[in-house]
Amino acid sequence: MGYAIADQGGVLFWSEFRRLGGVARLGYPSSRRFVWGGFVTQLTQKAVLQWRPELRRVCFANVFDDLSQAGKDPWLAAARSTPAPLPPDFDRGKAWPQVMDGRLALLKARPAGTWRPAPGAYAMTGQASWYGPDFVGKPMASGAPFDTSDPSTCASNAYPLGSRLRVTSLAAGASVEVVVRNTGPFAYPRVVDLSSAAFQKLGYPEAKGVVPVRVELLATAGG
Repeated sequence: MGYAIADQGGVLFWSEFRRLGGVARLGYPSSRRFVWGGFVTQLTQKAVLQWRPELRRVCFANVFDDLSQAGKDPWLAAARSTPAPLPPDFDRGKAWPQVMDGRLALLKARPAGTWRPAPGAYAMTGQASWYGPDFVGKPMASGAPFDTSDPSTCASNAYPLGSRLRVTSLAAGASVEVVVRNTGPFAYPRVVDLSSAAFQKLGYPEAKGVVPVRVELLATAGG
């Protein structure tokens, strides 16, 4: 029946849940209360709520910091393309305007639209699906017509068009090399949508639908 979120024992999760936007902003509660880092905590679909008694309100837990402290930086880089935390002394001795300038400089070093993933240094885990007969003959983002019997064709929103990828089944160990020729209306954890022929090369029948995979960038367009 799901989980209750309530004002109870001096912890005002229900009041704070409503103040912060309710289901529309936070999603539904996805856990009971528990203690994490010394604070009463409850999960929702989109945030980790922690009751701060000194503030008399809820704060969001910094999940990335907690994962980093748990030694999960390599996993974050591989599965979520999340960079490692800045060193503790990055802002040391700086006035607030200098802190802001330093943080903005990190963004300017990789401005929007200029990111170029490096072969051999960009891989992620997620799910692979397949798309088939309904799309046969229709133009892909590359302009070519879709052919579900072509084992080298895939769609992805995580890699630029023209990228050559190696998709490996995490369960079966089989791999297939494909080229990103299309995009699609899907988001993580689906990282690649394969032609039927490519999907079957992973060792699964079409009926399987979705399988866990690791996707590695082998070459960018023209590379």
